[in-house]
Amino acid sequence: CLMAWDNEVRLLKLFPLGPLGVSYFRVLRATLNSMNFLCDGGMQLDTAGDYLAAGAFACNLSEVLSGTGEEPLQEIDRRAKLLLSNIAARAKS
Repeated sequence: CLMAWDNEVRLLKLFPLGPLGVSYFRVLRATLNSMNFLCDGGMQLDTAGDYLAAGAFACNLSEVLSGTGEEPLQEIDRRAKLLLSNIAARAKS
């Protein structure tokens, strides 16, 4: 991470972050608070808000939202609305 910062990288993708958990991300974020992080891999619709609340710049949830790519648009829409609801609820707490 420090080498990335020295090379003027300002957004760093962390993969796979989900299996390590939001507690690990909080520790990493506290240590490297000037770096922006894109959290990726292993997160779910109900945990993305936790990563954002812990300081993630963004979370990649494309696979969680679209699945195999064969889901009907209504299912993707349902998942997206659930994600937004979870993020909003987490932001209020």
